[in-house]
Amino acid sequence: MDNPVRISVIVTTLGKRDLAPLLSSLVEQDHAPHEVVITAQGSGRRVRDTVERYRSLLDIRLTTSERGISRGRNAALKTADIAHVFFFTDDDCELAPDALSEAIRALAAGHSMVTGRLISSHGERGQARVADITEITSANVWRLAIEPAMAIRASVVL
Repeated sequence: MDNPVRISVIVTTLGKRDLAPLLSSLVEQDHAPHEVVITAQGSGRRVRDTVERYRSLLDIRLTTSERGISRGRNAALKTADIAHVFFFTDDDCELAPDALSEAIRALAAGHSMVTGRLISSHGERGQARVADITEITSANVWRLAIEPAMAIRASVVL
């Protein structure tokens, strides 16, 4: 993949959770996102207020859709700029500072999609450990793939 890789972060929210921790973690990425596309599916006031606080730090596009994670993601994809990679995450996630660069590194190795691990704020207790890079197959997809930490080549998504 050519550098710099443009990565669009896609988030769907009902507006019940504070987006500030997620947006702060995106500001801290060692590979800055090209844009952040947020689909609001509920009361938009809280979302709009938070987005306004981060507009000077991130290129944020805001859209709306009917409820449903798939509807929200599809609305975001229609709103997104042309990117190389789409990174899907949830409104209650905070990304490690190297999350986007690690996803890009794995995709550059020839993979079409990569998924990460989610670790609660209480630590790793109860979570299965996997190798750094594990091929996802029909036998292990439900143990390994988690959609709130997934990066997919734009060519595959589109």
